[in-house]
Formats: sequence, C-alpha cells, structure tokens
Amino acid sequence: MAVDKKTIKVSVMFSILSLILAVSQLTDARYTVDQIRQLAEHCKANKEDLEISLKYEVPETDSGKCLMTCMLKNLDILTADGVFNKAGSLKALQTYWSEIPNNELEKSVETCDAHMNNQPRDCTAGYLAIKCINASFKKLGALKS
Repeated sequence: MAVDKKTIKVSVMFSILSLILAVSQLTDARYTVDQIRQLAEHCKANKEDLEISLKYEVPETDSGKCLMTCMLKNLDILTADGVFNKAGSLKALQTYWSEIPNNELEKSVETCDAHMNNQPRDCTAGYLAIKCINASFKKLGALKS
C-alpha cells in the first residue's frame, strides 16, 4: 500500500505529539497505531524506539534521537539541515495545540529557537527540540511535570 505525503505528515505529527506529551496522553487522540507504524517505517525506526513512541514516551537512545530528528524534519519543525524552523514549528504547534493561546505558542517557539541556536545539527537536534518544547509546554501547564 502506497503512503501519500499527507498520511506521512499526519503520522509524523502523531509521533511528535506522543513525544511532546512524554507520558501524558492526548484527550482526543487523532491518530492510529497504524499511522505511527507507517511513520516509524518511513524514518527507519527500530522496534525498541517504536515501542517507546507507542507508549507516548521520548526515546533516549541514539537511534531514538535520530527518529525524533527524522520526524521533526518531516513536519518542517527542523529544516533538512537540522536547523530549528521557527515558522514551521509555530504552524505545527498552532495546528495541534489550538487550545493554547497563540502568543504563548509564539513564546515557546522563540524560547526553543534561542535554545537550538548553538545546538548540534546531527541526530540530537530533534531530541533537543522536543525536550525544549516539552519544558516550555510544562511551564504553560499543557503537559504534566
């Protein structure tokens, strides 16, 4: 079965949300396990990292960090070069966190853009970006501490 670009983006966003949520769960999950698995295949995730992502947790392994980076690149949260993309990040957060006021999302993006400015652009880029977004969302009360 061929996977279209929209399905991949939806799958990527689910995985990103699962990473952002860490252990928390969405109150109205929009995505299926099959979509997560399709994205994992697209990003060449290993079984362990996939299982962690399916539990709404952030993989800590080197391969898991590469998985995050792949997903964030697919969502335009990171550029192809691993640079934090402010416009792409804001668009993704506005789409999937519409209950958070736009000015708060903008603050989160600004904070993470500054944080990511001097960070490596390798596989750790996505992991570091997710950690920053998590911390910012915890301050907003959007995630449990």
